[in-house]
This record gives sequence, structure tokens and C-alpha cells, in this order.
Amino acid sequence: FDLVFVYKDYKRPVTRISAIDMKYLDQIKDWLDKYDIKYYEGTSNLNWSNIMKTIREDPQRFVADGAWEFLNLNESDKEDGEESEQESEFEPSGDEEEESEDDSEDESEVSEASGSEEEE
Repeated sequence: FDLVFVYKDYKRPVTRISAIDMKYLDQIKDWLDKYDIKYYEGTSNLNWSNIMKTIREDPQRFVADGAWEFLNLNESDKEDGEESEQESEFEPSGDEEEESEDDSEDESEVSEASGSEEEE
């Protein structure tokens, strides 16, 4: 995996470390957590020179647009997943419908039990 450090001084170029062995991923994440350094994970290689140029050109807009939240791929994946579930055109028939109703009841019980944890 690759790691990119973005400095608080946005005029300073980012530091990129490439080809880190995956066996170090948890150790690095633990270290970042220990020092309260915010990090994001993603599968895309980003063009950091363009990103930083955009930020430097209009930092107030960057903050107004959610700052670094565009990197929060996990949150956008959850939202996409919720939308796709709602838009599903699959309609079960016969036995599948009965099983689906049983599953829905089980899932709602789980959602209610874990809902308070998700809100924290």
C-alpha cells in the first residue's frame, strides 16, 4: 500500500511513501491513532498536486465543501449501499417471499439493538 502525508501548511508538498508491505498496515494505523492523526483509506491513487492546488486556490470553499470528507470512502460506500438497496427491482415470489419476511424481522431486531452504537 501507499501512504501520503498532507501537512497543515498546504503550500508544502505532500510526502508519499510507496509500496509499504501490508503486514505493517495495522501498526501504522495504531501509530496514527495513538497520536490522533486523522487518516483515510482508499483504493484509488489520487493526483495530490491537483488536489493541493485546488485547496490552495480557495481554502474557504474547501472547508465549506466538507474539507477532507471527500476522502471518506467508507461513508460514501455506506450511503451508496443504502441507495442501491432501496432502488432494487428484485421481487421475491412464493417461498422466497416468506423467507425474506422472516429475514426482515431478524434484521430489524439487529438494527434496533445496534442503532445506538452507530449514532455515537
